[in-house]
Amino acid sequence: MIIPNPLLSKKLEIHYWFNDNSHTIDAITLNQSQHEIIALIQEISKEIEAEKQMLKLFRYEDDDILPYEE
Repeated sequence: MIIPNPLLSKKLEIHYWFNDNSHTIDAITLNQSQHEIIALIQEISKEIEAEKQMLKLFRYEDDDILPYEE
């Protein structure tokens, strides 16, 4: 039996449930929710990219942040 690893998945699945135990959502609310999720993912991506750029310019040494010397 093969058990899939959720960390290797290439899709994001979101399950909605509400206080009244229903699982249905109207299209407008769904669209607004998806918009918010995409905005969060984009913001996180920007932060990660900024961090990657900083790591190209600076290095950690003895708990200090120092510029790379050229």
